[in-house]
Amino acid sequence: MDTIKTCMQGDLGQVKYRGIMQTGSLLAEEYGVVQGLFKGLSYRIALISTTFFLVNSFKQRIVPALFPHAVAADKPREGGVRS
Repeated sequence: MDTIKTCMQGDLGQVKYRGIMQTGSLLAEEYGVVQGLFKGLSYRIALISTTFFLVNSFKQRIVPALFPHAVAADKPREGGVRS
């Protein structure tokens, strides 16, 4: 679906891609079903994975600096039990 959306957004005048079904059919005819409808999937997965790991690492560094009281309250007490 993302490939269909991207093609339709790039064709502002709707010269080649006029609707969702027509765009999907055209892509499948031109490139094949797998190649046409899933083109760019590996790039998108890599982008999303990288973004996830970057945001998570920033969160782990920034939260203790911004909210030290919350981080201190979240540490386990003696015996490994949280309050």
